[in-house]
Amino acid sequence: MLVLPENIVLLNIPPYCPELNPAEKIWQWMKKNIAIKIYDTLDDLEQKIEQLIEKLEGEIVKSITAYQFYLKAYYSIFKV
Repeated sequence: MLVLPENIVLLNIPPYCPELNPAEKIWQWMKKNIAIKIYDTLDDLEQKIEQLIEKLEGEIVKSITAYQFYLKAYYSIFKV
């Protein structure tokens, strides 16, 4: 049986709807910040990716993934 921490809520999303998957939005953000740039070495690209990952903190993640669909579902479960 899967035991979730109190601060984790699973929301069912329809199959084959990547536009509703928050992880896909993070990948889009990453690609937007990496694409159409030339990196001299693979190490340079790796450093850029590491910098982006380090930037991914609460407010940035919220700004990328907090869509009304998720907020409505969250508030329907948790009366905040």
